[in-house]
Amino acid sequence: NSSSVEVSGCLIQKMDDYLTNPNAPNGSGIGVSTNSSNIKIFNNEVTKIGHTGIYIGESSNIEVYGNNIHSYIVWGMDIVANQGPLANIDVHDNNIHDLIEYEGYQPHMDYIIIRDHQDAPDVKGMSNVVVERNSFYNASPIALGGGATAFIYMTDRTSNVTVRNNIFYNSHAYSDIEVGWYASNVSILNNTIGGTVSMEGTNITAKNNILLAFTINKDHSTLSTFTLDNNLFVNGLYTDHDVTAFLSGGSLADSYPLAQWKSYGGGAYDQHSLYTLDPKFVSASDFHLQASSPAINAGANLSSSGFSIDKDAASRPSSGAWDIGAYEYSGSGGGSSDPTLPPSPLGSNIYISQSGAGSADASSCSNAKPVSFFDTAANWGSGASQIGPGETVHLCGTISSTLAVQGSGTSGNPITILFEPGAKLSKAAWGIDSASAIYSSGKSNIVIDGNGTGIIENTANGDQLSSKQASYGIYVTGCSAYEIKGLTI
Repeated sequence: NSSSVEVSGCLIQKMDDYLTNPNAPNGSGIGVSTNSSNIKIFNNEVTKIGHTGIYIGESSNIEVYGNNIHSYIVWGMDIVANQGPLANIDVHDNNIHDLIEYEGYQPHMDYIIIRDHQDAPDVKGMSNVVVERNSFYNASPIALGGGATAFIYMTDRTSNVTVRNNIFYNSHAYSDIEVGWYASNVSILNNTIGGTVSMEGTNITAKNNILLAFTINKDHSTLSTFTLDNNLFVNGLYTDHDVTAFLSGGSLADSYPLAQWKSYGGGAYDQHSLYTLDPKFVSASDFHLQASSPAINAGANLSSSGFSIDKDAASRPSSGAWDIGAYEYSGSGGGSSDPTLPPSPLGSNIYISQSGAGSADASSCSNAKPVSFFDTAANWGSGASQIGPGETVHLCGTISSTLAVQGSGTSGNPITILFEPGAKLSKAAWGIDSASAIYSSGKSNIVIDGNGTGIIENTANGDQLSSKQASYGIYVTGCSAYEIKGLTI
C-alpha cells in the first residue's frame, strides 16, 4: 500500500551468505509489494544479494530503469501477480548481467522472471508489462543439478507482456526468452537475441527479431493465434517440437529450415522473414548494424504497437522501412559498444584482468581491460571512461604485473580497488617500491578491498626467497586517507 516512492543512487550488496547459499525465495535487494503504486527504482547498483535483485509484486505504475544488477543473484528481477494483479510495469534501460546459478539449487536462474503465481481459476492477471531497451548478458553455465532457464522467463499464465528493443547474448541458458504454458497476449518485437526463443500459449507475436531459432510447443499452443514474421534467423533453423525433449537434450523432431517453415500451416508464418549466416553487426560486442546488413529495411512497421524508437531511443525508421533487431541503422556504421553501464552517483565499474581484451568495454570480468589500462595515467581522471572518484576497479583472475595507482579519489568518493572472487596478485617474487604488487605514491582516498578472498602472494621457492629477497605486497608512500582490508598477503 505504498505510493509515490523513489529509490535511486543506492548500492545494495552483500546480503547474508551470498557466496555459497542464496536467501529464501522472497529475499530481495529492493522489494515492492502488494497494492503499491507510482514507484520509481532507478540508477541503483544491486549485487551479491543471493536470491532476487529487485522484486515487484501485485502493484501498479512501477518504473524500473538505469539499474545495474549483477553477480551472485539467482533472479535479477521477479515480477509477480500473487495476491493481486499487476498493471503498468515499465522495465527499461537496465543492465542485468553475470548472474550466478548456485550448484544444485532450485528454482532455476532467470534474469527477469514474470509470473502469475496462481492457478486457474484464481489467476490474478497482469496488464501492460513492458520490458524494453535492456541489456542481458553473461549468464553462468548451467550447473550440475540446477536449471538455468532464460534471460526472460514468462511462466505459465503470464499475459499482456511486451518485450522490445533489448539485446541478449552469452546466455548459457535453454532459451534467451521463454514463454510458458497458457501464456497469452505476449509480444516479442525488435530484439537482438544471441540464442533461441521458446514459445507456447495463445496470441503470441514475434516480429522484427534477430535470433538463432524459435522452439514452439505445439501441444500447449494455439498456433492459429501466433503472428510470426519479419524475423532474421542467423542459422535458418525453425524448430517445432516438444519443449521437454529440447530441455532434456533429446532429438529434435519436426525441425524446419526456413523455406519449409514458410509452407507450414498453409503459409501462415514468417512469409517475410530472412535467413543469413552473418547479420553484419559492427563487432562481436556492438550489435549496431553495418551498412551491408540484411536487417536494414527488412522489418515491419510496428508503430501501431505503441513504439517508434530503437534501443538508443533513435527514431524508427531512420529512412525507408523499419530495420530488424534492437537498433536502427544510423548511416554511421554503428554506435557505442554494448552494454553501457548506466550513470550512478556512486561512480561506475571498470574490470581489469592480466591481458584483458584491449578493446573490451570493461563491464565484466569476461570483458575486462588489461593491466596496462590501469597503469596508464591518461586513463585516470573524472571523464566518463576514466578511473576517478567514486569508481570501483574490479580485479579479475590471476594478475602478475604491478598495479600502479595513477590517481586519487575525493573525501566521501574514494577510488576502490576490489578483488573479485578468485582474484589474486601472484608472482614468483614481487619486488619493492614501484615493483610491488600494488604501488601508490602521493595518492589519497584509496580503498584496497580484498573482499575477504583476495590474495597477494609470492610463489617461488628456493634461492629467491631463502636469500631473504625484499618483497612488498603493497607499497604506499606519501599517501593519505588510504584503507587496506580483507586481504591475505
